[in-house]
Amino acid sequence: MKEVKLDTITTDAAGAARELAEVTRDVASRAAVYARRHGNAVSQQVRGLAADAGELLEGWMSGARGTLRSRPLPVLAVAVLFGYVIGRLLKRS
Repeated sequence: MKEVKLDTITTDAAGAARELAEVTRDVASRAAVYARRHGNAVSQQVRGLAADAGELLEGWMSGARGTLRSRPLPVLAVAVLFGYVIGRLLKRS
């Protein structure tokens, strides 16, 4: 009688393990499809944001170059003053 119960338990456990494996495969498959679908959209958004940031930075750099060429001494004075202030702040820390 104990052998019958052991066989039944073993069979039930094996069946449950198979069901669990099937469910796991199904969930993994659905997750992969979801990641492919939504991953591409997110990737495209990130690329668009990076391109926008690059254009913005390029515009800023162009303006900074123009200012530097038109007023080199005031820009140099501001840079020296800024460096001095940062140096003093870091020296206190």
